[in-house]
Amino acid sequence: MPKASIEGLHQDQVRELEERLQHCFRDRQLLATALKHRSYVYAHDGNGLDSNERLEYLGDAVLDLVAAEFLFHRYQDRREGELTQMKSLVVSRVVLARRARTIDLGRFILLSQEERAAGGADQDSILS
Repeated sequence: MPKASIEGLHQDQVRELEERLQHCFRDRQLLATALKHRSYVYAHDGNGLDSNERLEYLGDAVLDLVAAEFLFHRYQDRREGELTQMKSLVVSRVVLARRARTIDLGRFILLSQEERAAGGADQDSILS
């Protein structure tokens, strides 16, 4: 059995995820935090600060900025309202969850056993 490279994931799972994302993570602890759903943290006696929620907060802001900048430069003939509508579609939960499903991200999210059994790995709220 391969050694766990980060809590909850084995080294081969981390490599597979990196291949799917086409990105090699330098900080695997940051990756572990990004994959920890609060149900997993609470099931392992955590206080919730080790879950992915703080990174999700930051990531949402970064994604908004990147999408806004792209749309701003790409569609110079569009007004603010149109750009806002386009951005809201690009960063919507449905679109992000669909993309997460294409790489089977739910398999790598660290969930409590109860959350996984309830189908949590395929819920839009967890994948986006």
